Amino acid sequence: MNSEHLYAVILAGGCSERLWPLSRQCKPKQFLSIDNKKTLLEQTIDRISSFINIENIWISTTKNYKKMVLSHTSAKRLIIEPCMRNTAPSVILACLKLIQQDPDATIIFVPTDSFIPDEEKEFFVHDACIALDFANKFDCITLLGVKPTYPATGYGYIEYVLPSDIKHKKPLMVKQFHEKPSIIIANSYVNKENMLWNSGVICAKASVIIEEFKALAPDMYESIQAYLQGGIAYSQVRSDSIDYVLLEKSKYIYVLPVDFSWCDIGSIATFVTLKNQYADFNDKLIAIKSHNNNIEINDDTLTVLIGVDDLCIIKTADVLLIVKKDHAEQVREILAHLRQHDQEDYL
Repeated sequence: MNSEHLYAVILAGGCSERLWPLSRQCKPKQFLSIDNKKTLLEQTIDRISSFINIENIWISTTKNYKKMVLSHTSAKRLIIEPCMRNTAPSVILACLKLIQQDPDATIIFVPTDSFIPDEEKEFFVHDACIALDFANKFDCITLLGVKPTYPATGYGYIEYVLPSDIKHKKPLMVKQFHEKPSIIIANSYVNKENMLWNSGVICAKASVIIEEFKALAPDMYESIQAYLQGGIAYSQVRSDSIDYVLLEKSKYIYVLPVDFSWCDIGSIATFVTLKNQYADFNDKLIAIKSHNNNIEINDDTLTVLIGVDDLCIIKTADVLLIVKKDHAEQVREILAHLRQHDQEDYL
């Protein structure tokens, strides 16, 4: 397809409570770094700019993060939301913005909270181009799906229709979406031939997405239009995920099984595990008879572990967090406690 009409929208407006205390309101997850070299936002831009013209790369964020986005990248094309309303409104805004500029725009929407090793970038580019070309030719919405490598309970799953014959790699029709499963169900998903992790990457024409929102979520589409015309505040737009609002309802959804490694950075344990793997060696850690622990200490504190296993230990300037890895998802409960007790300086 003509690269002139090819665009990327990087979704960088969220603040993941599951990555607290590293992800904070003053410095959310997209400005964190796995390798101590580039932020997640910068890595995403690098990945995308290898096949999309830099002037066609847009970043969707909120007004609170505008200055941070501009300081972390040379990209100047921004879509600014007045406040966070989840992914569905941000996708509508982006499509309306781009279709005004280019009625033939085909867009790849990419979240910043995913990790793909730099050495596998070429596989991502190859698969993304297949998905974009398919979405452009057949007026459908094409997702990128990752073959499960273990029974993850924190990921959404995509079940696709098994074709009778596959002569070459191509997107396949989605049969059903499955939300985060129990460990028993996740174990069964790993063994299914037609089950994939949902990577959150979406490819489609802007016009196709707009028409699907008109048909499946007219209230949200109309409220975005009302906001753009000055009729309502953006905070009055319904906050919801594009997965629930559109993808799980549309009849025009396909998924491409991809060939690259992928990880959703959905918990503090996952983030620190990756950082311990890809960042420089931590010479401020001594571990004796301790196994499977991940440490992130943001100062020169010497950390000594003796006889403890499966811990995630985070130390920032004002917070020390010690949590068992299998309880990392409960970090969000701490934020509710802080709000209840008026300790918002820690948020």
